[in-house]
Amino acid sequence: MVARPCNKIRGRIVFAGRILLSLCLNQKQDTRNGFLQRHGLNQNKKLSDLVFVAFDVETTGLDSRSHRIVEIGAIRFDREGVLATLDQLLNPGFPMPRDASAINGITDEMVASCPSPDAVLPRIIEFFGDSVLLAHNAQFDTGFLDAAVARAGMGRVRNSVVCTRDLARAVFPGLQRYGISDLVRTLKIPTGDRHRALADAGYCAEIFRRCVDRLDWTWGLGLGELTARYGGPYRR
Repeated sequence: MVARPCNKIRGRIVFAGRILLSLCLNQKQDTRNGFLQRHGLNQNKKLSDLVFVAFDVETTGLDSRSHRIVEIGAIRFDREGVLATLDQLLNPGFPMPRDASAINGITDEMVASCPSPDAVLPRIIEFFGDSVLLAHNAQFDTGFLDAAVARAGMGRVRNSVVCTRDLARAVFPGLQRYGISDLVRTLKIPTGDRHRALADAGYCAEIFRRCVDRLDWTWGLGLGELTARYGGPYRR
């Protein structure tokens, strides 16, 4: 596996209608919900008027207190399609554990010349802007993000967050499993890399899109209404 350049975060604008990472963001298919809602941001806006950022982190382990983010991938999009992407490897400051490398394929050589999380967090937060964040098993990803932001002395991320795993449970009840790989397979989402951050962010975005389309293909639901009707707010 070839390491990507680490000298900058690569965000590029992709015009609405193009497919990125096999996302079918402009097709009409399925959805529903589950929320990690923080500070009531954007609660009165319709989903069709909002910008979302689906993101995923790859890490050195499972505990955000002792482990670190080694890769973050994010896709900024709205109802019309993809707006920009972010894809960044990070140097955790210590050797990659063997079991983590076995899962995500990220090696010491790949991150050796990459920046630390502290160095790129301001640009990541800028990329997020005032969007609604999406993550699959959001407590894990936001837990690592919050820990990194706190270590950098930046307070905490204040964006509203939607957990697409909880959302999918409400929209597609009765499935045996709701892991991202299981939903990709069940919903027949075109596949690429797994356990790489940008690819998983793409799957997360597509799961969310299918959930919302299933609930209301016009995306006319308000964010607060979605929260109240499909799982209720959860505050961290």
